[in-house]
Amino acid sequence: MVSQRRIRSSAAGNSLDTATSIPAYRGEQTYRDRVSAKSPDFYKLRFLDESDINALFRNRSSSTLLITALDRDGNPASLGGTDAKLRVRAGKSVPIAIVEIPSGTYYLKVSTRGGESAYRLNIAIERSCGCG
Repeated sequence: MVSQRRIRSSAAGNSLDTATSIPAYRGEQTYRDRVSAKSPDFYKLRFLDESDINALFRNRSSSTLLITALDRDGNPASLGGTDAKLRVRAGKSVPIAIVEIPSGTYYLKVSTRGGESAYRLNIAIERSCGCG
């Protein structure tokens, strides 16, 4: 089942303290929002167990967007050996598959250096099977 969450522009949370929580282990979630150079978005991910992320990030704007993975303190974090930063060019979609992420709290920061930029994030967080 796909859960659709439409978030008003800048409602996704503009800091770690106000980050929008993405529920783990509840199937795919969809988030739509906008960012600007002065107004990034933050999403909070909390894993109770080793987990996998499957996502599709769609840049619906004419500016490049940057997705940065952060640890619970806001420092760049490597998720499952995957680079902490991902650039998504204007009008492009990027699939994201990260496996065996250790339990803990992480954040995703969506930002741009350009003007107001729209995006869509489809994301599912599942427990790792432990079979790999």
